[in-house]
This record gives sequence, structure tokens and C-alpha cells, in this order.
Amino acid sequence: NAVTSGLAIKNEGTGDAAATCNWYGTPYAASIIPLINGLVTYTPFLTSGGDLPATGFQPTGLCEGCITGATLSTTGITYCSIKTAIANAPLTGGATITVDAGTYNEDIIVNKPSLNFVGPNATVNGCSGTRVAEAVIRPASSSPFGEIMKVQASNVTIAGFTFDGDNTALPASALIGSGTLATLDAAEAITVYVDNVNNLIVRNNIIKNLTYFGVTIYGASFSAPATTGHIVENNKIMDMGTYIDTDDDMSFWGGGVLLYNNQYAAITNNCMTNVRLG
Repeated sequence: NAVTSGLAIKNEGTGDAAATCNWYGTPYAASIIPLINGLVTYTPFLTSGGDLPATGFQPTGLCEGCITGATLSTTGITYCSIKTAIANAPLTGGATITVDAGTYNEDIIVNKPSLNFVGPNATVNGCSGTRVAEAVIRPASSSPFGEIMKVQASNVTIAGFTFDGDNTALPASALIGSGTLATLDAAEAITVYVDNVNNLIVRNNIIKNLTYFGVTIYGASFSAPATTGHIVENNKIMDMGTYIDTDDDMSFWGGGVLLYNNQYAAITNNCMTNVRLG
């Protein structure tokens, strides 16, 4: 449906009115909120009012708008997922994606340059200070080799998030946290496994419950070209590789930050607990 004027939906009953994927004449959450009255589930909503030439409203846009989520600076639209915000960013990058507090179960690929991911605690040291409600990013699928956020472009900043390898919405994995209640659904939080990626900044995050490393800057192969400008600072990295192995003692096998193949980085002022090595 398309509702472009007046009060869009009013529910005077006590039950919830399911009203997702409508167009309200605007893609902006702040303008849509006053159009709803009563108990109504109206997210996600359409972010475009395109209409196919057929009887009735036949939307051409996608149902990807939310009241809270990931707001893209170049469109001003709040998308329901971080992946969708990336998809709508310019091909040349150069955008900021501001993520609200909440839980995001996503396997993310950052394939556009100069994207700045801003979490609720972007300016708060992960090791100290008082943090507000977190934007928690967890793997959408369970794999002992999984990566939560794959960075494949230069000049990317990731600040103020919690990366948690334990997605409690998934069936419990076979890797059970040693001394914790966590099961481990991913190997790494933030990775670079392609060549020629420079200037990755990972700052003021909390990273936990992974089988391998918190941050990995590797390149594509052992002969990867040298890269520079990476900064990993003020992150709290904890409970890495803390799974119980029935055949061998593998507790706390994982590590904090892994650099390979002439990938040059400044790694400063991070704090790490329950890791094999920094």
C-alpha cells in the first residue's frame, strides 16, 4: 500500500496490527513515526515509492527501512541491517554508516572504500570508560572458520561496537566456551584476506567469543603486497578460542590481533584477557 498524506495507520484495538512493507510518502523514519497511531508493527517499510504501471500500487522499491538500525549518511535513510546500508552506499564509498544500539546477526562484507562505521560507543575506549547500550554484531551463521566482518576495501573505520562470536539465536555449536556459557559460532571478528587494502582502523570495540583471532590483517597469500596505515587501538579482546576440546587441551587457543605478509599496523592500547597471545 501507499499512504502519502494524513494519519497512515490507526489501530484502536488491543491487538497488534501487522502493517509491514508499506510506502508512506517518505523513506525517513522520523517522518513516518507521526503517521502511526496505536499498536502497529510497521517496520520494515518501503524506502522508495516507485510504482509499476499496473492496477493498484505495485512497488518497485525494497522493504528495507527501519526506525532504528544503520543510517547511511549519503541517503539519510535508516536501514534494517548494516549489510543493506553498505549495499546502498555509493560505489566509490565515502560514506558514514551510523548504527544504533541493538543486536545485528549478520555476515558482513565491506567491499566499498572509505566507509566509516560508527557504533554507539565510537568515542569510548573499549578497555575503560562508561559505555552506553551496545550495537552487538553476531554471526548470522555458525562456522568454526567464519568471519563476521570481511573488509575488502581501503580506508575503512570500525569504531564503537561489540563483536560477539556467540549467537545465542543459533543452535548451540560443538565448540563450547571453557569456563563460560558461550558457544563459538565464528573464528574471527574483523578480517582482511584480500590484497591491497590499506588504512583499516579498528578502534574502541569489544571483541569476544571467537575460535581464532579478533582482528586479522593477512592479505590474499603469502606473497601479498605490503600494506600500511592500519590502526588497531583501544579495543577489549577477550575469551578467544576458549573452547573445550575432548581430544586435546585447546582452552584459550585464540589470540588478539594477527598480522601476516608485510601488513603494517600500529597496535596500541588494547586490553586482552583469556587469549593465547596478543
